Amino acid sequence: MKLLGLKRYVATRMVTMFGVLMITLLITIALVGSNMDTILKQGIVFQVRSEITEDPTISQSFSSVKEFEAFVQSQIDQRIKILGLDEPWYSPQRIGLTMYKILLLDFGNATFLISDSGSSDVRDIILEKLPRTILLFTTATIIISIIGIFPGSII
Repeated sequence: MKLLGLKRYVATRMVTMFGVLMITLLITIALVGSNMDTILKQGIVFQVRSEITEDPTISQSFSSVKEFEAFVQSQIDQRIKILGLDEPWYSPQRIGLTMYKILLLDFGNATFLISDSGSSDVRDIILEKLPRTILLFTTATIIISIIGIFPGSII
């Protein structure tokens, strides 16, 4: 009997925690949604322009500057559409997809950072740095607890 009660309690807590996580993600997306779109679009523009300038044969294949700029803009628009940034940030599809990606730890690729193994996937970077972060947090918590408990017990 008690085991069934414990299982029910744990299941209730897990469902509650998942609900709180979903509500927190929804509020976070609502707060940073429009700003994130601007940042992502600027990142796409930077990425496309840097890729094109790295390969001079692309720019030399156009006869006019207007034609070249139209090509660059079409590449930018294509990437924006692929990433779904052409829809407003508050659309249910975008919010649902964003929440799904966050749950899977799919944060995309970093532009300027790489992991020690050479990956630019943000998930790999986070998971690689997580053990050191936990060690730092745990050590700091122990030191702060020791420093706080001893003087507190003396006084």
